[in-house]
Amino acid sequence: MTPPSCPPYGYTGRLRHVDLTSGAVSAEVLPERIWRRYVGGGLLGVRQLLTSTPPGLDAFDPASLLMFLSSVIGGHHAVGLSKFTIVAKSPLTGGVGEARVTGPFGMALKASGCDGVVLRGRATEPTYLLVDPNGAQLRPAVDLWGAETQVATETLKRRHGAEAAVATIGPAGERLVRYASVLTEWIHPANRMGLGAVMGSKNLKAIVVIPGDLPPVYDPDELEAVTEGYRRRMTHNALTAAQLSPTGFGGWFLGDGMTGYAASRNFETNVLPTFPADAAERLADALTGSAGGCPGCPNDCIKRYANAVDERLGGLDEEGLAALVLGCGITDLATALTVHARCHALGLDPVSLSAVWAHVGEVNGDGGEGLASAAERIAHRTDGAGPLGEGVRRLAEAHGDTGAAMHVKGLELGRYDPRASAGQALAYAVSPLGPRYEIVEHDLDFDPVDGPSNALSQMRTLGVDEWEPMERLDSARVARTATLLDLWSGLDALGLCLFAGPPMRELTQRHVAQLVHTVTGWLTSDHEIFMWGRRRWNLMRLYNLREGIDAEDDRLPDRFFDEPIDAGRLAGAVLDRSTFAASVREYYALAGWDDRGRPLPITLASLGLLWADDSPTSESCDQSTPT
Repeated sequence: MTPPSCPPYGYTGRLRHVDLTSGAVSAEVLPERIWRRYVGGGLLGVRQLLTSTPPGLDAFDPASLLMFLSSVIGGHHAVGLSKFTIVAKSPLTGGVGEARVTGPFGMALKASGCDGVVLRGRATEPTYLLVDPNGAQLRPAVDLWGAETQVATETLKRRHGAEAAVATIGPAGERLVRYASVLTEWIHPANRMGLGAVMGSKNLKAIVVIPGDLPPVYDPDELEAVTEGYRRRMTHNALTAAQLSPTGFGGWFLGDGMTGYAASRNFETNVLPTFPADAAERLADALTGSAGGCPGCPNDCIKRYANAVDERLGGLDEEGLAALVLGCGITDLATALTVHARCHALGLDPVSLSAVWAHVGEVNGDGGEGLASAAERIAHRTDGAGPLGEGVRRLAEAHGDTGAAMHVKGLELGRYDPRASAGQALAYAVSPLGPRYEIVEHDLDFDPVDGPSNALSQMRTLGVDEWEPMERLDSARVARTATLLDLWSGLDALGLCLFAGPPMRELTQRHVAQLVHTVTGWLTSDHEIFMWGRRRWNLMRLYNLREGIDAEDDRLPDRFFDEPIDAGRLAGAVLDRSTFAASVREYYALAGWDDRGRPLPITLASLGLLWADDSPTSESCDQSTPT
């Protein structure tokens, strides 16, 4: 007998589909079995890409999808649950593109009467989408086209009320700069992988969400207890305490011991720029207050800092300021904070921007001066700056100097040096998303010299009981990295903030399973978290293979094999080609892939994903998805 159906806890089960070409809006209710298997975020998003788009579709084609997705637990008022995910084909890599976003927009999305918005088509004129619990409608945005993000956000909030949450692109997205970002609520960006350009290609200036009521959770008292437990513990954890500190996420590179771990210019040297002795204090003094943080999370990571553009644009994540200072040599913090705020205003990813400028500086031998004015020209594609908006890979291919192009699969690297972090190096290479700094827990955290004291006790829950030097790449490192990749992939699928979760922060795997249960009522386990992670990872791999990204792309720039680290405790460290190649093959074996990096049928069968192997993009294929 079929059990009676009942409304789900924690999520609505509903997606809103919007055709920007015709203006048609429809709702789709996915059954619980689909949500249980795909849970939301990038996992649900890549499933949609595989089942609803044909192979070879250009990222800027009107038929491409752009998705704003919550998860079964995302958007609730609790520790680590504020995030939502934007998914599309990346115009930088040509593979799956995903950006996870902090801040209030995720809660508004969950309270809008749906768990996600799926957009296709292209509006005939600049448009924005208004979403509320009663549905969605397209509104003209001709008056907003060309506006910087702070102007668009302020205008739309004035038009729809202070409670409205706004996600918008700036001039860079409108002009299809391939590393354009989407900015939500002034300072919470979807920076990486160029998803702002996909939004611009659809003539979509913004999405405005007017929230209603959140879906009920299964056990609200227990959900509050998990958050309060985190609040009590967070100052006793070195990493969460650092996030809470006045320099927050943004000032990590100003601390001691970063020489050799981080790189300067175009990864040409590990000698860091000379900072004033009181640089960290100066950054703390520039703090103007909380950015409003993530609703329900006590670990106020994203803070506002004074700048010469607009205080509301002053928020820092972990990568942006470091990219501008280390990659471009902007050692005056006030100037760097202002350039960072300009990136928010223009809708530019500061990591890719700094990588492009550092590349130009090396190729031209001029040190890459003039970034602030270049950012304006790149965002507006004026004064011959158009090629700089194409990203490092295309820029290098155009002028024939690919040796100085610091990217993996077309995505520019941040400031962490793979030569110093062997597991990160491996993860950068095999990741379907390319070299994102938050793709895997950093090897620094498990290093016997620099690792925090609680690291080993945390890692024992994953079966690791020994420290390992961060630069060592051996079979033990490969196995550890494979486990950590699956774990963080599972957290990403759930939309749970990595900077609150395991293995190094104060939420353990047990707490994550507890959060899933208290929000949804599902009986779950650590094992299912890993299953969601492997499912996401394998679907992303299959999508990239379908789009022509294969084992040949699982590689790093030559510089990391040919030029050793030149300063600091790790001076002399360099990746060995044969060892690295063997480690990639070992990773494939642990992941259940063949020697060309294709998931084996038994791997897909174990994850309920046989439908996705060489999947035709048809509804019949989707309907054959195992229950």
